[in-house]
Amino acid sequence: MGAYDTMDVALAGMKPVLDCTAESWVCAEADGISFGLPGFSYLGEAKKLYKYYNDAGKLVFDGDFVTSNVITITVDGEDAADVTFTTDHDTTADLVVAAVAALDDVDCVLDSTDTDNRTFIIRKKGVTLVVSEAITGGAGQVTGTWGDQASGQVYVGVAMFTQKSESLDTSANEGYEQYDSVNVMTRGRIYVEAKATVEANNEAYVDNSGADIGEFSSAGAELSARYRTNGTSGSIVEVETDGQKEMTYASSF
Repeated sequence: MGAYDTMDVALAGMKPVLDCTAESWVCAEADGISFGLPGFSYLGEAKKLYKYYNDAGKLVFDGDFVTSNVITITVDGEDAADVTFTTDHDTTADLVVAAVAALDDVDCVLDSTDTDNRTFIIRKKGVTLVVSEAITGGAGQVTGTWGDQASGQVYVGVAMFTQKSESLDTSANEGYEQYDSVNVMTRGRIYVEAKATVEANNEAYVDNSGADIGEFSSAGAELSARYRTNGTSGSIVEVETDGQKEMTYASSF
């Protein structure tokens, strides 16, 4: 296809039909967002667009905190303030929540389904989160296990292909740079690259693990979207996106 020829080649991020709903968001990613990727944000965010992240999970302790324990939670390599056991386990757990939530861009709550208050749900926006713990002092130290990682984001739509004045190589699908205004299709049909074999009329997913994390796939985290054409891995297919969807932990905070 030449500069002004008939558009006869499908590219990720292009729309196959005219009708759609689109909004302008701001790219929050230092390494940019490619055309045709699913876009995500957070409850309460003002139009900041991210890629997919397993940015949340659960830190589960196998027993209660006890007298003289000192608890240190490390989130994404940064230590929260030390918490010294106070009064009882529940009081101390609340202090741990406050210490973790005081870290920049970090949210922390107790899991309401755990009546023993031993499960902490933690999220840090825009990172694949790693959490660890250390406990010293006291007659014994319980162990905390980090797991059940998933996304605390909200799916908002698909990054559309847009001709840009910057010297980007659009054939390499470089897409939007940090702080660019991103055209996001919130409802409508759009071309994307599938990273697995997909079937028309089946649910669309974002890959949530491995080398293709954040890409459209046939399994992973389900989106409010469906494939409208068949395709194999690496092929361009049509997706119909239909509004926002909260990921696993989005409403926990």
